[in-house]
Amino acid sequence: MITLRSSRALTPAILPLPLCAALAPAGDLHLATAAVAVVTLGAAAAFTLIVRRRTLRQADRLADDARNITGVLAHELRTPLARLRNELSLVAHDPGAEPVRARLEEVQAQADALLTLFSSLLRIAEVDSGVRRENFAAIDLAELVRDCADMMEAAVEESGHRLIPPSLEPIAVAGDRQLLSQMVINLVENVVRHTAAGTEIRIMLSGSDQRWAKLVVQDDGPGIAPADRARALDRFGRLSGGGEKGHGLGLPLVAAIARLHGGSIELGDAQPGLKVTILLPTP
Repeated sequence: MITLRSSRALTPAILPLPLCAALAPAGDLHLATAAVAVVTLGAAAAFTLIVRRRTLRQADRLADDARNITGVLAHELRTPLARLRNELSLVAHDPGAEPVRARLEEVQAQADALLTLFSSLLRIAEVDSGVRRENFAAIDLAELVRDCADMMEAAVEESGHRLIPPSLEPIAVAGDRQLLSQMVINLVENVVRHTAAGTEIRIMLSGSDQRWAKLVVQDDGPGIAPADRARALDRFGRLSGGGEKGHGLGLPLVAAIARLHGGSIELGDAQPGLKVTILLPTP
């Protein structure tokens, strides 16, 4: 039998050897403290808690590894794919390629789509790494959102959608201007890409309280079913019935940018349509 005493001077508990053996490889004081806290309920309860905690941590490590591998693969494949795309362009302009020029142009378009995909994956990996926090500065979020809306208005109208003039309250945040602009643009592009012509897009910015800026982008399209909303925030989380447009990385990138800024994203029901709510902390 081994006696463990927590750093908070909890009542010493006598743990059986199998439980201590489970604690040892974890090397985690919090796990040990948790086990001591529940050991009065029995060794089995404490052991179950430890196993669950370790399983969750292992799952988190596997998810991190998968994200890192995705970024590395995108980085390694982007350059040779760009070279291949350029070679295809040269071949397509050769007079002798006339019989297959249309097919070559289709392959070029596919290569361009893959390059866009890799760029998005690399941007998500960069955002998740946290290095962009070094560029944080005070930003007038209302001005930034207004600039993005003005810039996208013509393209939105050309697609047959309608961008309602934004409702913006003056509010400042600390952040990366380029990433926050991309977040707003991605949210509007997501509506244009996945809804029919005639859909209205509304952008609203307010101070939900003194601590948070609340950005809402909503539409009156078909929306996303509650059961599918978590998957829509996963990488490559394309939903059934969503068509072939995009690779399912627009909303995940928005979520990554919100996390980088200490914020959150929520997908809701605009009745009808999708309502995306971003909360960002204020200085």
